[in-house]
Amino acid sequence: MRENEWAAARAAEQLSSAVSRRPSRRCSCPMNQHRLLDLICTCTSILLASLNASCTAAPAPDQITSIPAPGHLSSPSPHGATSTSRPTPTLRVAVAPTPTPAPFPQIAPGEWLLYANYWPDDSLVFHWSVSVVSRDGVGLDRIREGTGIPLAFSQSRSRLIAVEPNLSRSSPSGLYVVDLVTGNVSDVPRDAIDFAVYLDWGPEDNALTLNLDGDLYLLDLTTGSMRRVLDCEAVDNGSCGVPVWSPDRQRISIDLHFGRSGPIDPRSGIYILEAECFLSAGDCPFAQWQRVPDRAGLRAWSPDSRLIAVAEYSLLSIIDAAELSTIREIPLDSTMSVHSLTWSSQHGELAIGSWGQLYLLPPDGSSLPKFLRSVTGEIGPIAWFVVPP
Repeated sequence: MRENEWAAARAAEQLSSAVSRRPSRRCSCPMNQHRLLDLICTCTSILLASLNASCTAAPAPDQITSIPAPGHLSSPSPHGATSTSRPTPTLRVAVAPTPTPAPFPQIAPGEWLLYANYWPDDSLVFHWSVSVVSRDGVGLDRIREGTGIPLAFSQSRSRLIAVEPNLSRSSPSGLYVVDLVTGNVSDVPRDAIDFAVYLDWGPEDNALTLNLDGDLYLLDLTTGSMRRVLDCEAVDNGSCGVPVWSPDRQRISIDLHFGRSGPIDPRSGIYILEAECFLSAGDCPFAQWQRVPDRAGLRAWSPDSRLIAVAEYSLLSIIDAAELSTIREIPLDSTMSVHSLTWSSQHGELAIGSWGQLYLLPPDGSSLPKFLRSVTGEIGPIAWFVVPP
């Protein structure tokens, strides 16, 4: 049997074994632990190539600068209108965000990129770590670590939400929040969240916008209360994807797919809703949604909420968020698959995570992506924060 066939067969055996002997949810800085079965399959296929080549155990870090960690710590629906007309957008004056305070006081003043990476061990148990890096490629590695898959950083950049998937599907996967400053871990109040969760923090710092089986819900992390705010199936049998809030929390972008079976409807793509409409107990008819023309893919809002970067295949598009028009298109190397994307507040650069590599790219397309550093496994969420002088 050829080497890759043998590795695939061995991976299947390991997955079966992992189901029966899944470890308890603990971080390495002891903590309880948090995407879902489809995400696991995707991540596993992405990372098997590196496993086949050299990875039979969780790899050791190239550089570790650890921080000592203490102990562990009714469903409204939008109208199903079929109109796709888009109202003329109104120009707005965006307010520049206040610089995000540093979650790690020992880091020097300046702008830093916070990122999470994850990888499987020989039993296909996923591990993650969180690191920070400057624009020059230097920083602190593995300031926090755990098991599971990292999903998103909070608005304050001081917390990470992650999932420890239940491979056996005998019970829901476990979402949990890690305080990056103290290392404390807490389970999300509503752990019965099923397997297809894609999420973003917001609109408040203590709330989550969750995608559960194609519909969008709001979860209050303080009380544990959850309500459905968007029944995407009611919109011509549609299915919502990843929600992404603008930094000013006035709008939310959603990728909407029509036709859960059969050919892809040409109306599928990125839509933008005003927060007031989105949160108005279902009173947000489809005719009021604003569609970004002919675009679909990973999104990142600019810090002033004026622009949206959209990565699709080997193309990065900069979109005017008010006019919903394409300002410029920046071709990317065909080998660069964008898995993470975020916009710098101070230097106007885009950070890109791709196949275990971090890059910086000027959004005016004036130069090629600048290689920042390589990381173990795959890139998870990335976010900028500012340490004031």
